[in-house]
Amino acid sequence: MTEPERTSIPGVVLATVLILAISGTLQVLSGIAGGWTSAGVGLSVVYGALNVFLAYHLYRRRRWARVGILLLCGYGAVLAVDWMVRGLPAGIEALRGPIVYPILLFLPAARAWFAKSTPP
Repeated sequence: MTEPERTSIPGVVLATVLILAISGTLQVLSGIAGGWTSAGVGLSVVYGALNVFLAYHLYRRRRWARVGILLLCGYGAVLAVDWMVRGLPAGIEALRGPIVYPILLFLPAARAWFAKSTPP
């Protein structure tokens, strides 16, 4: 007997979506109101908007969004390690996302959610 189609989003995926959307929104607001250089503002706004965009498509069960988040986590981990090697205090804090997101997205409930062939 086959398992019935699961239509509700698992809690771990919903938690990932909410964390990404909230952190992305805060990143955009921080970039706009931060008073950084124009390049820093641009990067902050683009990165925050990308997080919100990927969160929305994670919610829509798009596998490519999951892969995109994992790629960004890899980039973020490399950047955080570089910051730690340089002695910047933000390096440890920057590892939070690259560690948490892959863990949440590879829990069994999340893997089952993304294993479906078509979005709901």
